Amino acid sequence: MPSKISLDMSYDDLTDVLYVSTSRPNATKNMEEVAGLVLRYDPKTHEPVAATIIDYQEYWQSHRQKLAARLADFFRISTKDAERALESVNG
Repeated sequence: MPSKISLDMSYDDLTDVLYVSTSRPNATKNMEEVAGLVLRYDPKTHEPVAATIIDYQEYWQSHRQKLAARLADFFRISTKDAERALESVNG
């Protein structure tokens, strides 16, 4: 099922934004499906490459399971792996 990829997490506590990425593409297409969750994918391959989570502490911390499930689905990883990645965030 899910492939093994590594999610790099970077939290900016001044702006309350969590950045999640698998790589650094030159250009991305963005898709904001719910307020505060911007998913980014490579426009050529349509592979998921990053996500920006706005209001991470203020909103998403209390909705962590929902966020983990959505990130798991987007990045094609297990929900447990997404939860572990979120647990590593110092925010």
